[in-house]
Amino acid sequence: MPTSELTSSSENRKDGFYTIKSVGLARYLSPSTDYKLGYIAGMTEGNGTFRFNLSEVDKRDDTPYWKVALCDIEPLERLVEYLLEFEISVDIRSYYQSHEKHRPLQKVETRSQSQCKKLFYLINKLLDTTEYHRGFVAGFFDAEGSFNGSLRFSQKTIPVLHQVQKYAESFGFTFKIEKYKNCCFNLRLIGGFTEVIRFFSIFCPAIIRKSDKIIGGALKGMKSAKIIDKIPLGIVDVVDIQTSTHTFFANGLATHNCYVPSTPAIRTKQKELQEKGISNPQMDWGKYLLVRENIPEQLEEKLSRKKKWRETPEGKRVVLLCSGTDPYQNSQIAKITRQTVEILSKNQKRVRILTRSPLWINDLDILNQPNITVGMSLPFLNDELSLKIEPQAPPPSKRYEALQKGHQAGCRLYVAMAPTPPIITLDDFKINLEQIMKIDPEVIFWEPINLMLVECGSLATKLGN
Repeated sequence: MPTSELTSSSENRKDGFYTIKSVGLARYLSPSTDYKLGYIAGMTEGNGTFRFNLSEVDKRDDTPYWKVALCDIEPLERLVEYLLEFEISVDIRSYYQSHEKHRPLQKVETRSQSQCKKLFYLINKLLDTTEYHRGFVAGFFDAEGSFNGSLRFSQKTIPVLHQVQKYAESFGFTFKIEKYKNCCFNLRLIGGFTEVIRFFSIFCPAIIRKSDKIIGGALKGMKSAKIIDKIPLGIVDVVDIQTSTHTFFANGLATHNCYVPSTPAIRTKQKELQEKGISNPQMDWGKYLLVRENIPEQLEEKLSRKKKWRETPEGKRVVLLCSGTDPYQNSQIAKITRQTVEILSKNQKRVRILTRSPLWINDLDILNQPNITVGMSLPFLNDELSLKIEPQAPPPSKRYEALQKGHQAGCRLYVAMAPTPPIITLDDFKINLEQIMKIDPEVIFWEPINLMLVECGSLATKLGN
């Protein structure tokens, strides 16, 4: 639902509240000065080497030295950027590779006495602010953190882990200190996958490799929250994730898109699609078209077998063309669809077609049969609106014209008034329905657009059951 429609109470609910599903509030991504100070300090505590004695500043026999060395480039780039704000200039340089199978290390360092003196004061500020705590945890995680099923920090000494634990608890996180035989001390995050997501969205560590492991995880046990108030925040940066079914979460925003990108044909053929040059089949949905030219031959061969055609109460022996793509996208696809329908008809199979394309009227000679039903998606009859919402689809006027021709030819028809966008009023719906009734469809089904949009980041929430 749009944020503008959210209210703190509802007469339709017994408890008087709307509820939403949320993994919790996130913080803004724009790094403040305190965040940068915390990050520099956390990184130095976790993986830094700092040799500096304030009482020996004027002596030349003790060379000051500050260094951070890592395999990942992102935190080093972040350090270079953050340190510049405090007039400390460092460069990223190659370090060493201990073994050919190990990733090479890179480092940032300074041996400048004046710069080390500035760093000494920066690192020892220990500000008691929310942003400093965020930055410190992020820096320490980039240095000593890991996520591989569970999120952990590792360190030989306990005090700094207690410091990280205290800072994280101020954001509502629970960490447990553990010690295993022959291992460092571990600080493990308690609370499951939703807490992991909340951790990355709040603290915003730099290393992409660690947060990438979130991809593919299941969102379970999301808590319900009551909406008690809403406060407009304007335009802010957000953290976003997207599931395999294209449910999109961004700083509390949750939207759910069409089911199509999660079809088994995509999920089970990742390797085959990537071999055809499609690097990310899920996210690139709509940007590629693979034509299966051998479908008629395969169908003919399978239908010629003696194995009984499987029938389920739900399916009722109906073949749907198509649930995951349009069977009349272009003339090449239309030709394959025609051959497929002819084979199914010859074998006395029932066929149901769903399309947005008027190209099917070129096959009226084989489609006006009792075993074949043709349907079109027609959520509204406004060409101008269609151009904004579905610019790649044929305009509704052309689809309606095709349905009229199909009706005149004696085709069995149905109409999917779906998905209807929220801006369609009740009067619009009645007008559309009256027009559709003129072509005498056997079935009309309606579904609103499957969209939920709530802005948790701008809501004051109270956890509920």
